[in-house]
Amino acid sequence: MDEMFSKLAQLEASFGAMHPQFAKAGLEIAQEIRRYYGGLADPARPIGIFLLLGTTAQNPLPDAVAQYLYNEAPFRIDMGLYADSASSFSDHLTEITRLPNAKVLVLGDIEKANPSVRALLTDVFHSGCLPEKGMTFTDRVIFMICNLQPSQVSDEAVQRELVRELVYRTFERSFLAPINLLFQFDTPSVAED
Repeated sequence: MDEMFSKLAQLEASFGAMHPQFAKAGLEIAQEIRRYYGGLADPARPIGIFLLLGTTAQNPLPDAVAQYLYNEAPFRIDMGLYADSASSFSDHLTEITRLPNAKVLVLGDIEKANPSVRALLTDVFHSGCLPEKGMTFTDRVIFMICNLQPSQVSDEAVQRELVRELVYRTFERSFLAPINLLFQFDTPSVAED
C-alpha cells in the first residue's frame, strides 16, 4: 500500500507541469484514487469512474494515471463502435478483463454508446462486475470522454451550464450517479497550450 501512495504522490507531482485545468482535474482524480486505496471507498466498485467533458478529449490525464500507477498505457475503446447494441460490447469487456495490462480504461465518445451499452456499464459502475460473464472491474480506473457540445455562445459560464444540461438530458441518472468525478474543461484551446 505504501508503494501505491508513493506512486500517487509522483502522479500528483506530474500534474504540476500540465495546463492548469488538467492539473486541477488530475489532482481531483488522484484524490479519488487515494480514497479507494485508503479504504474510504467501496471496494466492490471500480477504483474510480471519471467523466471528462469538453472538446479536450485527447488530454493527458488517463495516460498519466496509467503510466504512474500501473506502468502501462491506457486501454482505449471507441464507444461510437457500440451505437447499435450491447452484445458485442459485453464480449469486448470480457476480453479486456483477461488482459493483464488494462487497468485504466478510456471509453471515448461515450455519448455515442447505445442506451443498452450504458445500462451494462451502469451495472459495472454500481457493482464492480458483470456476474453473468464472470467479469470484475474492482481493480480498474475508468475514464469516459464526452464531446457533447451545444451551440457556441460567447458567455463561458452560460456555455458551461448548457453543456451540463446537455449531459443530464443525454445520460440516464442511474448512469451518472456512481461517477466519482464529472469534470468540464472550459475552452477548446486548453489541449493546444
